[in-house]
Amino acid sequence: MAVRKKTLLDSFDYLDVIDGNSPDEVIIVPHGDLILTADYVRSVSDLILVRDDGGQVVLKNFFNDVGDGKLQTTDGAEISFALAKVLAGPVAPGQFAQVSENSTKLAIGSIEKIQGSVTAQRLDGVEVDL
Repeated sequence: MAVRKKTLLDSFDYLDVIDGNSPDEVIIVPHGDLILTADYVRSVSDLILVRDDGGQVVLKNFFNDVGDGKLQTTDGAEISFALAKVLAGPVAPGQFAQVSENSTKLAIGSIEKIQGSVTAQRLDGVEVDL
């Protein structure tokens, strides 16, 4: 994975601006293997893919989509929306919720009976087996 770069959001750096809030299951991202080599940057509701030379492709409103589609190169390589969201980092980097020592830790749910396999999806889109 590439080291994350600071990005200037000047319009002359944009290679493309794509509607990232697409109802389609696949968003085609041009510029070769960009989705495989770019730095993923979260900018409010947009996903910015930054090339090594500073060129940027912006997927407008990408983080407004709750779908489970894929980013795809023109050659067919794919990255899931969930992975792209993880690569872009947290909504509030460096900020964490913490329970104070005096409060009681409350579970937000419980499992009483499991039959077959069960998975839970975290807020960041990562799925875990229970």
